[in-house]
This record gives sequence, structure tokens and C-alpha cells, in this order.
Amino acid sequence: MARSISPRTRENALLSDSTWHNRYSDTPLPVDYLFIQKGFSGKMAELKNLFVIRRVVLDTSLSEYHQKRLRKECEELKIEVISLSEKGYLLVKM
Repeated sequence: MARSISPRTRENALLSDSTWHNRYSDTPLPVDYLFIQKGFSGKMAELKNLFVIRRVVLDTSLSEYHQKRLRKECEELKIEVISLSEKGYLLVKM
């Protein structure tokens, strides 16, 4: 018996500005990895209107202050956080 196996693709998003600000979606996009870079100035709770977030990756371009604030917000929302400043790299198995 032959069967077809379709691997689940990973959905990623990159935020480096405020173009998402004041946006809303009736069907938030599922995102495996949400990368946040310098230029992002919003709150994580606002992003829940646009995305169903599994993990947030904090880029090294973010200031220590922004990384701490975003980490705290993610913890409150029970979202896994990966800091590239601490870890150094991210290896994702496809």
C-alpha cells in the first residue's frame, strides 16, 4: 500500500517596523517563528490580532531594554522566546 506524506511547512514572519500597527484579521495567520528586529516598537498582545504565534525570535539588533520587555510580554502570553543574543544562532529542522 502506497501512501503520500506531505511534510508540514513552517510559517515564518519578520517584523522590523510598525506597518502591522492598528491592523486586525478575522483569521490570524499561524506562525511557527516570528522574528522581531530593530524597528519594531509595538506590544506582543497587539500581534495576537494578526498571528497565532508559537515562538518569538529576538534578533541581536534589538536593544537590551527591548529584548527584556518583549521577553516579559511573551512570558505573560505563554509564548516561547528565543534570544539570538543569548543563543547565538537558531537551527530549525525542516
